[in-house]
Amino acid sequence: MTNVDRKAVAQGKELYHTLACDSCHGLDAVGSTRTYAPTHNHLRTTAEARIQAADYTGQATTAAEYIRESIVDPKAYVVAGYQHLRFGMASYARLSEHEVNALVQFLLQQE
Repeated sequence: MTNVDRKAVAQGKELYHTLACDSCHGLDAVGSTRTYAPTHNHLRTTAEARIQAADYTGQATTAAEYIRESIVDPKAYVVAGYQHLRFGMASYARLSEHEVNALVQFLLQQE
């Protein structure tokens, strides 16, 4: 990948922990093995596949858009097998554009 903003990636990783994303999502890069919510390992590849799937209900057309959509409007598409959770993912639309961008940049690195 070209033009990786390393500072944004580092900020995204910090936010990922601060927002407790790792308390539900598994992600090797932060040492989380949680399985309450879909894994974030290989998220770029997973996102690209999800937006092409027949059951995709969101509006994203790229992996970055899918990740952003999942952060600010997690109900746009709920991953199969996670629709009936008692508590779904909360929207993080309250985050600043800078914070959302940092999370997106960090999660895009999880190829």
